[in-house]
Amino acid sequence: MTKKLGMILLAAWLVLTGILALLDVSGEMTDALLPILAIAAGVALFVEDRPFGHLDTELDTFLLSIWLILQGIFALTDLTFNGQDTVMAVLAIAAGALFLFED
Repeated sequence: MTKKLGMILLAAWLVLTGILALLDVSGEMTDALLPILAIAAGVALFVEDRPFGHLDTELDTFLLSIWLILQGIFALTDLTFNGQDTVMAVLAIAAGALFLFED
């Protein structure tokens, strides 16, 4: 069974996020590493298995990709907007629900 790069990066991001939170570890390196890993996972999930120039993707993977990319961007920058937490929560709920209920 071959795992795709996007899923490997997502798994690494999830594991590192959990371990660092449990150990209460933070610092310049981790503060940059996790957002970059999230962006890389989101981009990889978005572009995998698509012919160049086509954006046909499953909605669940698309929403997860967008969520990961935005998580990374928001963590690396001071970019914010009104309702940001709500938008991110809705993206997370929608992606998770679609993954749970997909055929």
